[in-house]
Amino acid sequence: MVGAQSADFMIVVLLTAAVIAGVLGEPEDTIAILAIVILNAVIGFAQEYRAERAMAMPRKLAPDACTTFRRWNWFPATWSCWRPAI
Repeated sequence: MVGAQSADFMIVVLLTAAVIAGVLGEPEDTIAILAIVILNAVIGFAQEYRAERAMAMPRKLAPDACTTFRRWNWFPATWSCWRPAI
C-alpha cells in the first residue's frame, strides 16, 4: 500500500525538492517537505486501510446462500454462482 503511494508523481517531486533544499543548505525547508511527505503517507495508508475494510464488510454481512425466484420456480443460490447484473 505504501509502495504505490511513494511512486506518485507529486511525492517524487517533493522528495526531489527536499534533496535539492538539503544540498543548498536549507534544513528548515528540507524538514518541512519531508514532514509533509510523511504525513501524506500516513494519511493515505490509513484511508486505504479503512477503504479495504469497508469493501470487505458487505461480504461478511451477507448470507452464504439464498433462494431466488426465476421463471416461476425457486432456486438455491450461493455466492459462487452470483454474477453482476447487466
